Amino acid sequence: MGSTINIEEEVPKLTSYNTQQATEQSSIFFLATEKESGEPEYTEAEQKEGYRPEWHSLDKSIKILESENPSHYIAQFINARDPKVLRDAKDCIRPK
Repeated sequence: MGSTINIEEEVPKLTSYNTQQATEQSSIFFLATEKESGEPEYTEAEQKEGYRPEWHSLDKSIKILESENPSHYIAQFINARDPKVLRDAKDCIRPK
């Protein structure tokens, strides 16, 4: 089973429009802290591809995503969306 988390804050909802595929996707994201660590349950295909979790700071995650240059259209669409989500999340963090 995967990790158990505490949801700290909701990041503003993001709606993406994909004109090439005529789709609209609304995504809700949360800032969370890990309460209890667990092992992900990967599909056989994910295991063969070597999936594994990676934990990074928001700043490093943004840099990683911005440095990627996927060639597949859907991956490009996701790659354009995800750094924005992380920047929005960073803007939501309140000093403790």
